[in-house]
Amino acid sequence: MKTNWTKHLFQGLLPINRRQISKEVLAGLTLAIVAIPEVMGYTKISGTPIITGIYTILLPMIVFAFFGASRHLVVAADSATAAILAQGILPLAALASDEYMSYVVLLSIMVGVFLLICRVLRLGFVAKFLSRTVLVGFLTGVGIQVALEQISGILGVKSSSGNALHQAISAFSSIRHVNFYALLISAVTLGLILIPLCLEKVLPFVKKIPWALFAIVSSIIMSYFWQLETKGVAIVGAIPAGLPKFVLPDVSFARISALLPVALTITLVIITQSAATSAAYANHYDEKLNENQDLFGLGLANIVAGLSGTFVVNGSPTKTQIADEAGGRSQLANLFASLLVLLVVLFLTKPLHYLPNAALSALVFTIGLKLIDMKNMKLIYKMKVQEFYIALLTALVVVLFGAAQGIIFAMGLALVWHIHRSYKPSNSLMVPIVMKNGERIWTWQPLETHTQAEPGMLVYHFAASIYYANADVFESDVWQLAQANPKPEKLLFDFSAISDIDFTGGQVLLGLCKRLREENIRLGIIQAAPHVIAQLKDYGVVEILGIEHIYLDLEEVIREKLF
Repeated sequence: MKTNWTKHLFQGLLPINRRQISKEVLAGLTLAIVAIPEVMGYTKISGTPIITGIYTILLPMIVFAFFGASRHLVVAADSATAAILAQGILPLAALASDEYMSYVVLLSIMVGVFLLICRVLRLGFVAKFLSRTVLVGFLTGVGIQVALEQISGILGVKSSSGNALHQAISAFSSIRHVNFYALLISAVTLGLILIPLCLEKVLPFVKKIPWALFAIVSSIIMSYFWQLETKGVAIVGAIPAGLPKFVLPDVSFARISALLPVALTITLVIITQSAATSAAYANHYDEKLNENQDLFGLGLANIVAGLSGTFVVNGSPTKTQIADEAGGRSQLANLFASLLVLLVVLFLTKPLHYLPNAALSALVFTIGLKLIDMKNMKLIYKMKVQEFYIALLTALVVVLFGAAQGIIFAMGLALVWHIHRSYKPSNSLMVPIVMKNGERIWTWQPLETHTQAEPGMLVYHFAASIYYANADVFESDVWQLAQANPKPEKLLFDFSAISDIDFTGGQVLLGLCKRLREENIRLGIIQAAPHVIAQLKDYGVVEILGIEHIYLDLEEVIREKLF
């Protein structure tokens, strides 16, 4: 039997549309031009050498293009994962030291291995456990954190330790020591990047111009001709040219244990952010989503990132959008981008020597601002105030305590909120209204009205699955209805919203049915799914009610007087 060897390879590349190739080339060039200065900025967040940022859009991007499934996802350095990485490793090693980089490499490999394990276990669905509300809050918090941490670099003053807010306060308190050359470089960089963004609605063509690249090139030219290094402005310094070298980290049980929490956190962020981005573009272009195959590509990309001496990579929403807007419709665009990056690392690293740190700080500051999602924060506030507070609390935790703590807090808070909603669902009584044409329409009425569907009969609708946390709510509601005045003769349970009944719920339901039968109240169930009926049989509830009192259609029960 012949095996289709392309089944798990080149899903993001094949089939190649020949008429699309020129657009893929243009999209790749556009992506590289925008991504190169951006990933250089991320190295300021990760605390790694400038060249490592460029390396993230070389081999890791190529590997994902071959082994991933998404035709659109761009895999490279990312601000959120870079921030988590730095916060996790800084307590373990001095910034920019060889030991720090050894931890960085080991972390990238660990994350890659965890992603491959998730692929084997088909854990792509884990991405669904972080709601869009949580992600908006998390990325907004990361944006604020990243922006605050760059203020000292923008002003040209020494940065302090501590959280992002403390660093910003310290920078402003040192403003009397500001380096005006660094401030000028920062102002030019910010102006070239932010001012065109303000003009996009009036002049749509400006967003197609690589302003970040212009800003970096301008700062390098000013640094070279004004000899800014002699004026107290810190510059990047020598950057090694050539291809990345194969690197093996120092591995020990102690090192792996120390990195385990941050590796798991980054893995979760990568799964969530990459899946959300892939799904958005797959839905837009009516393509099949294969999140588990994407995990395979992401896992290999991170292992290759570590072995090539760079840091963790992630599915990037911003770079994916850039490639898409430029006309890219497959991973072919990313391969062309990597080709241009290859030329840069081979021949164009010398000019980067003069790049001022202030320009990088300003660039990263703008990246942080773009992550602050005020549009969706306002929308969440308008649509669901409670979820807005979840997003806001998540953002605050990220700013005050760090990105890793923020994502863990967000997951816990989202879980608690979900349990809270299912613990006390919006239960009601189903009551018919007869229209002028004689048609019967069923409506939901509050429990306290005790409104009967028919004389002597209540139809109780429970709006969630029954489990240990809310079984007593079901029992309390029904018992109060049974003691209402006038007392009902019949109680019909609408199980249309119930998808599962756990053991505790089953035992509570069984005991309740026994008590209601002793009160001479007839019981029945309507619109229960087959697997729920099977659970009720196992718990002994069907035996008490009688199989003949389990119905499919409420209207038929009323019309034919079956109950």
